Amino acid sequence: MSDPTRTPRGPLGLWLRVGLAVVLPLFGSFLLSAVFLTAIWLGLHWPGPDPDAIQKLAPPNEEDLARLALMPLVRAGLSVAAGVSAAVSAVLLVRILDRGRLARWGWRGTSPGWRGAAWGMLGGGVIAAVVLLAITALGGRHLRPADLDGYRWSVLLLPPAFLFLAWAEEWLLHGYLFQRVGEVAGAARAILITAMAFAILHVTGPGGGFTAAINGLLLGVVLGQLRLLTGGIETGVGLRLGWTLVLGVVLGGKIEGYELPALFRAGTESLDALLGGGAYGPEASVVATGLLLLLVG
Repeated sequence: MSDPTRTPRGPLGLWLRVGLAVVLPLFGSFLLSAVFLTAIWLGLHWPGPDPDAIQKLAPPNEEDLARLALMPLVRAGLSVAAGVSAAVSAVLLVRILDRGRLARWGWRGTSPGWRGAAWGMLGGGVIAAVVLLAITALGGRHLRPADLDGYRWSVLLLPPAFLFLAWAEEWLLHGYLFQRVGEVAGAARAILITAMAFAILHVTGPGGGFTAAINGLLLGVVLGQLRLLTGGIETGVGLRLGWTLVLGVVLGGKIEGYELPALFRAGTESLDALLGGGAYGPEASVVATGLLLLLVG
């Protein structure tokens, strides 16, 4: 499909689109997540119609938010909020800034695309397993059953929510933005610039720091390379989904600083931050850095 949107002219138009592709989803996700968490918190702790009791209702602290984030319904809702923000950001950029109409931007919906998504999901799961199992081996930790932390069927909400988030962000970053940057600056710069945007969007979780940012940048490069090699975003979407499900739901590693209901736990948080990733989780580990460097190379 030919792209009906207007090509940015010069570096100003290019960097304006890059900046908005980062700021808009961050702001939208923060706003939607705040509204969603407030509604969930009030629903769980609403004291009734008593005005005095309402005034005494305390806001959630960090421990309360961590417990909320562990609930599959809440985690799924936050992922959907971030996905909606990314998708709406792409639509706004096209309709208002580019004054064009929507396009596929790498989402082909064909048999090769679906096969790419399946292979990407398998690859993402294998990479996640290698990272966490290597950390546990080096740190002397062992996987122990967690039985989904007491949750059962509600965990089924997580895969479709994670899939939607991965698709929306890939549609924005490695669909729309990748194509816009590539038209002006070439494929190599498109990979680097979209990787920087990806890292910024994914380093805001609890415990995020330098290593988490570097790993986010490297993963963004891998996703950009997949976009260039395959001609679509499906493989990248699958890789992100497989990574999140295996690392977070199966093996119990933190995802961007948040725990998910998991089948197993490894207790890597108590390891040295360089090895275990600290509060951010294995995604901030030097083990992940080394593996991603191999993939980039």
